[in-house]
Amino acid sequence: MCVCVCVYVYVCVCVRACVCMCVFCIDIE
Repeated sequence: MCVCVCVYVYVCVCVRACVCMCVFCIDIE
């Protein structure tokens, strides 16, 4: 589980490697 803070405000896309495109994304995988 990881919490990511990114620069994009669109669809939350998170993977187990903690790679995301969003403002606040929580990976529960």
